[in-house]
Amino acid sequence: MRRTGLRIRLPSPGAKGRGKGAKPGAIAAALITDADEFPAIELATEPETVDLAEIDLDFAGDETRHTDSTTVRAAGGMAAAPAGAADLAAVDLFRDVRAASLAEFAAQTRVIEAAPGSVLQAADQLSDRIFFVIAGELRMYGDFREKRPRGIVDAGQSVGLHWALLQQPTEVAIVATEFARVLEVRLPQLDEFARRSHAFACNVNALYAAYLRGDNCLNVGARALAALHHRRGYTDELTQLHNERWLTAMLPRLLGRTRFDRAPLTVAMLAVDRLDKIHHEFGTIAGEQILAAVGQLLLDATRTTDLLACDDNRRFVAILPNTPADGGRILCERLLEEARVLRIGAPDDRPLPALTLSCGLVQFDGTTSAPQLIERLNALVQRAAEDGGDLLRA
Repeated sequence: MRRTGLRIRLPSPGAKGRGKGAKPGAIAAALITDADEFPAIELATEPETVDLAEIDLDFAGDETRHTDSTTVRAAGGMAAAPAGAADLAAVDLFRDVRAASLAEFAAQTRVIEAAPGSVLQAADQLSDRIFFVIAGELRMYGDFREKRPRGIVDAGQSVGLHWALLQQPTEVAIVATEFARVLEVRLPQLDEFARRSHAFACNVNALYAAYLRGDNCLNVGARALAALHHRRGYTDELTQLHNERWLTAMLPRLLGRTRFDRAPLTVAMLAVDRLDKIHHEFGTIAGEQILAAVGQLLLDATRTTDLLACDDNRRFVAILPNTPADGGRILCERLLEEARVLRIGAPDDRPLPALTLSCGLVQFDGTTSAPQLIERLNALVQRAAEDGGDLLRA
């Protein structure tokens, strides 16, 4: 088995580099050096390295496709540029999309060219990026000491939608192990483009189905990856929304990203009125049915890009990116209205009391910490409940 002597460039912990000191390569006509222009890619000034000779590059692949180290002039260089219509046409996601729409969409996406050893996405980071491989190959590594990759992403395949949808930290690093040309699409763009193109909307549905089947790429380490999902436990089993553990870990990151983007972000919290009384009079199962119904109500009323959680106190949290307080108010008022007409029966067929919610709403001001924000929302929900419930307080 032939090994290469390439080295992976990994961002060092806490690095905020803007590409200074990165070595330009043959593929890099315009190596990224301005993080303000492309904040999603961060090139470290003092990158860590891992010898690719220690990684099983040839597992489940043709070793002749891997570039020998003597031909590589850049170990870890990446270049990005606006995508062209031809790039989009090479990806199934844009199949049958009209030429005029392709040109329009291309102006809003970008193509990344990556030399062997480039890390497109580091592990344990929040990301809304989906990578579609046009040429070359990407691999996913949870731990470089494992040698074997968790997954292999060949031309025509993609990676990233799972973590973007769940808004969970990426569990693997996504690495180019040969020269690769990759189309980058952000999760909000899927919704935006789908509204403007019926063909694209159909292709998005096919993309979701591919991820559900697990055939978006070759999952070499699917069993290990499933075990990692189980250990992390970011999902509330009753409502199937994110749980408090996810909220505690992710809300500070989301607020930090909002500070950087300077985009509006509003957070709503909802609680079922008199839930304790329902538990006492009708039983725990009745209360759980109500909570599951409210969780589904939230899923039906919100966008794909909105983030939903149910905390340990059975209060629901809706994080609404790119939404000012007025937009959050519209959502909350609609939820209050739809909850009033929701009818749920107890396990013994007794009718349950009419469902009402108490709601608190806060637009992030750019300075409040995550714990302060949650504390303020809890106080608003408590005030709404004390005022009789079925109310919104902001």
